[in-house]
Amino acid sequence: YPRYSVVGDHLSGEHHLKIQRAELQDDAVYECQAIQAAIRSRPARLTV
Repeated sequence: YPRYSVVGDHLSGEHHLKIQRAELQDDAVYECQAIQAAIRSRPARLTV
């Protein structure tokens, strides 16, 4: 996924999904799954 990247202050645990040139196919619900299974991020809805 070359248009997707994770940005933020990783040392303090701040992570953000960055999508460059969002397209209709990016319209979805996103959720962080790169952390412990017991701790889940809230889903985020991207509408294009």
